[in-house]
Amino acid sequence: MNARIGLCQMPAAPTPEANLGTVRKILARDEADVHIFPEMFLTGYGYPLEGKDMRVELAMGEISKICEREDRAVAIGMPRFSPDGRVYNSLAFVSPDVTVCYDKAHLAQFGPYAEPEFTAGSGPAMAEYHGIRFGLSVCYDVFFPEILHGNSLRGADVNICVAASAAGSKPYFDRVAAARALENVTYFAFVNNIGPLSGLMMHGCSRAYGPLGDIVADCGTKLREAVFEFDPAELARARKVRHHLDDFRKDIAWLPERSAHQARFSEAAVQCRPADAQDVRHLPRSISPRVDVQLDLAEGLDADFLPLPAHAGRVRLLRILRLV
Repeated sequence: MNARIGLCQMPAAPTPEANLGTVRKILARDEADVHIFPEMFLTGYGYPLEGKDMRVELAMGEISKICEREDRAVAIGMPRFSPDGRVYNSLAFVSPDVTVCYDKAHLAQFGPYAEPEFTAGSGPAMAEYHGIRFGLSVCYDVFFPEILHGNSLRGADVNICVAASAAGSKPYFDRVAAARALENVTYFAFVNNIGPLSGLMMHGCSRAYGPLGDIVADCGTKLREAVFEFDPAELARARKVRHHLDDFRKDIAWLPERSAHQARFSEAAVQCRPADAQDVRHLPRSISPRVDVQLDLAEGLDADFLPLPAHAGRVRLLRILRLV
C-alpha cells in the first residue's frame, strides 16, 4: 500500500507531558499515516532523565492508544529504562498493533555529543505498518552503513534515522544521507531536532529521500511536518534500475569471527623498539614465511606495509602482524 509519511520537525520541551501534547496536535491534523519525531523527542534531548521513567511509560501508553484508535503509526525518540537501571537512547515505533524499540548501537564518544548516560544497544530492529517495513536507526548510527544496509537486506522499504544533530555536524549529515538511500535503494527518512537543546543549536533540515537518492520532502529550518508518499511501485522500479541489494555478496563473511589461533598470534606478535634491529631468521617459524611487517616510517621508509619473505635478512621492525 501507499502511505503518507510525515517528518515532524518540532521543538522539544523538557517534559514528556508537553511533548505528548505536541504529538497529539500533529496527529489531530491527519496529514500523514506515519509520523516520525526526532531523537529523544519525548523527554527533550539533553534534559535530565531522573525520575521520568514512569512519566515516559504513561506518555508512550497514550501514544499507543492513539495509534490503535486512529490506525496510525508514530516513530519517536525516547529514553528506554531497563529494570536493571540502564538507560538506552531509543527509537520507538508505535503501530496500531505493537511497539518496537531500537536502542542506539553507536553512542558518540567525542566532544559535546558524548553520551555517557546511555548504554549502547546490541542489535538492529525492524518495525512494520500495514505491510510496509521500516528499518530503525538513531543519529550517529547513520555513519555506520552496516545498520541500514542490513535493514534493507532484511526487507526494509523505508529506513529511518532520527537525530539530534547540531549545526557543526550539518555538512556531514548532508553528505551521507543521500548515499544511504541510494546505496540501499530504499526510502530514507532523516528527522532532526531543531532549535537550542543541551547547549547546542540543532539545525533541523529534516529530509526524506527516494530510493535513488533524490530529495522527496524537506523541512528546511521551519517548524513543520513535511510529508512524502511511500510508493511501493516506485520502490520496485528503482530496484530494477539499481541492483545493489540483489548483487550483494551474501556468501562472503565480511566481518568474520577471529579464530582462537589468530587471537593467540595477535597477543604473541613480536614487539621491538624502532631503534632495535631484529633478525628475521630468529622469528618464530609460525610467523614465517607469509607475514606483513609494519616498518618504522621514522627510519625514512616510504611504505606502511611491505611483504617480507622468510629469512630475508636484517630489517628494522616496529611490529609483525599476520593479515587475516
